[in-house]
Amino acid sequence: MKKFATVFLALSAATAIGAGAAYGDEQGNMHGDSHHRMMKDMMERYDANKDGKISQAEIDQNRTQRLGEFDADKSAALSLEEFSQLWLKAHHRRMVREFQEFDVDGNAQVTLEEYQEPMASMVERMDFNGDGAMSKDDRVSPHHRMKGKRYHQRMKMDREDDGGDE
Repeated sequence: MKKFATVFLALSAATAIGAGAAYGDEQGNMHGDSHHRMMKDMMERYDANKDGKISQAEIDQNRTQRLGEFDADKSAALSLEEFSQLWLKAHHRRMVREFQEFDVDGNAQVTLEEYQEPMASMVERMDFNGDGAMSKDDRVSPHHRMKGKRYHQRMKMDREDDGGDE
């Protein structure tokens, strides 16, 4: 049981850190904003006595309570189905936040246009070789990274200039 709890806690922490970093990157932020949000969420979840600090005892107490809450068969371990229920509850607020970010007009519905918009120019931004698609061939060294079209236009002009000198 102790080994399961340790692995469970480690995986949960790694997931939270990874999710926070990914969320910050998706929003175009450096990791500061996502770190602040993650710390605020952790304080709300784990600071049981509301003293502004999280002790290991508070984390352990919370994890014990959460495991018990979702251990439907009282086996002192979570099956995949039980864990999925825990995970869904734990990530519900994040899901609501993301829904609200997609719902640009605030009408409590996400339209196809609102859903597509964040990814609308992904290929244009990331297609560094100008072939109209993203692939491993688009890996460009950091000093050559210019946003999509501008890079292609510059490269095309450079090729035209090279060809015109002959």
